[in-house]
Amino acid sequence: MLKIKSDLTKKVLQGSFINMIGAVVTNFTRFLLVFILARYYIKEEFGIWVTITSITAILATGDFGIGNALRNKLSLFITQGKDADKHAERYYLTVLHVLIYVTIFISIVLYYLQGYIPLQELFKTDSASIKSIGKEIIVWVQIILLLGIPFSISNTCFYSYHESRIVAYLSITQAIITFGATCILALTGQSIVVISLVFFTSTLLMYVAGTFIFIKKRGWHFLNIQLPGAINIIKEMVIKGFPFFALQMSSAFLFNAGTVIMSSTVGLTSATEYNLVQKLYLFILGIYQAAFNPMWAGYAHAINTQAWEWCRKTLRNSLMITFIIFASATIGITILGNFALSILAGEKYVTDVTLFILLGSWITLYTLWACAQTLQSATNRINLLVITTLIAAICITPFSKFMIGYMGVNGLLCAQIIIYFILALATVTEAFYLIKIKSKAQPVLS
Repeated sequence: MLKIKSDLTKKVLQGSFINMIGAVVTNFTRFLLVFILARYYIKEEFGIWVTITSITAILATGDFGIGNALRNKLSLFITQGKDADKHAERYYLTVLHVLIYVTIFISIVLYYLQGYIPLQELFKTDSASIKSIGKEIIVWVQIILLLGIPFSISNTCFYSYHESRIVAYLSITQAIITFGATCILALTGQSIVVISLVFFTSTLLMYVAGTFIFIKKRGWHFLNIQLPGAINIIKEMVIKGFPFFALQMSSAFLFNAGTVIMSSTVGLTSATEYNLVQKLYLFILGIYQAAFNPMWAGYAHAINTQAWEWCRKTLRNSLMITFIIFASATIGITILGNFALSILAGEKYVTDVTLFILLGSWITLYTLWACAQTLQSATNRINLLVITTLIAAICITPFSKFMIGYMGVNGLLCAQIIIYFILALATVTEAFYLIKIKSKAQPVLS
């Protein structure tokens, strides 16, 4: 048992290290890209970009939760040896093909119904052309994202097999190609519409490449579909995936609500300033999340082998490291943030230091919450997590608007801080309680 725990820790740490390298490259290029666009486009045009990326960050999680349900299922099959590989192939390919057909159908419906959806109201501006551009980008980008959903599950499933390096290589390749193409488009004066479509299309193409690499590495065949029993597989994945879907959509909305609320309530200019400060923290957050992504597979493996003590120590250490990283980041960015903004985006984006402090506090609480929820997700015990996150997602918009009216822009962040403090406290408490109960039910072997 000690050797199993040691090997598991080694795999998780190796995956974290490789992912972190990939995330440094990916987030650094995206970080620079944001500030290049900030210099080459007026505030309202760039405001469209930051609003679109925030909206798509919410919609991009819409794989109906099936990806995470499949991830846990594959992790279970892996612990059962090579004989279970044929079951893993059947589950994966069935899910892949069904999602392809479903997303194509939804994309067609969205295209023909776009005239009936008032998406332009998401952009508060006096310019009718800016609103029209924003709506056009949202529709086409959402279609691209929908078509990418079936292929994006391969990235998730790589983690089940502790193959983080492949995800890292794909991310680095995409980041470099996207950065180069977008810079050329910006320098040659192409519209923000063209830049947006190229940016998100490159993501789709990389997902497709990842899918075929995943299938080939397993020795599976793309067209090896067995119709008998396929309905039962989809039914199982939908039932297990729906809580994940509710959690993904609500948590993504919570995280990105700030920019969207600012854009639709205060204006595109204020949303741009808010989002640029947020980007300084997201650079660090992106590297952190990549480093901790393999933790899910580690927890899943430990849970399936009843290594609950490993879960307890890993969760405790993860929370401590998370707090230290983001508390330090908040101090550093608060001191140097305006200096960085003035160099990267220009003096017009220099802002009040209070915004840096509040954003840092919010990001710290968010990462503590995300760190703890990984355990529940790996166990499929996420009912309380889903309920609390859904309630928070329902409350965030009216609560934020109330706080904005009372305190201005800072009120939005205070609302988010309060909500994430409650979520983090509830999730961390439940995670340790779950480990305690399971440890008593299953004695730890040494």
